[in-house]
Amino acid sequence: MIHKVPFKKFYFRKPNDLDTHGYYKLKMKLRKNESFSIIPNFNYRETFENEIGVLKFIFYSFLASILLKSLSNLFDIKIFHELHGIPLYLGGLVFVFSCLSFIPTIISLWEYKVDEYKYFNQLKKDILLSSSYPDFLIIRGASK
Repeated sequence: MIHKVPFKKFYFRKPNDLDTHGYYKLKMKLRKNESFSIIPNFNYRETFENEIGVLKFIFYSFLASILLKSLSNLFDIKIFHELHGIPLYLGGLVFVFSCLSFIPTIISLWEYKVDEYKYFNQLKKDILLSSSYPDFLIIRGASK
């Protein structure tokens, strides 16, 4: 039986073309500061909220294992010695299986960020090259 590993897939969708107001607004910002980034902010914390939760679970399971091992050595309680392996194994299993999902997600995100960078870098170049909005439209038509 084949089981597909679920992972997040990111697709870059080109935004709508700039209107006159958007063009002149960006043009003014770029005149003031050519290193101004027109790439929208990406909220990594919100996007990877589940993955952060998984990493927290892994961290706390290893921490619980260390705590149980320390308690078993400190107080010589045999049950703690036997229990310390449970959170360790659970954390290890979650780590292994989350890597199967996380690696393709990171590759997909990388492809998305490359496409986004190419698009917005070309848009920035076109805005800087143009002298007016009609000129910008002509340049954008040639670069498509």
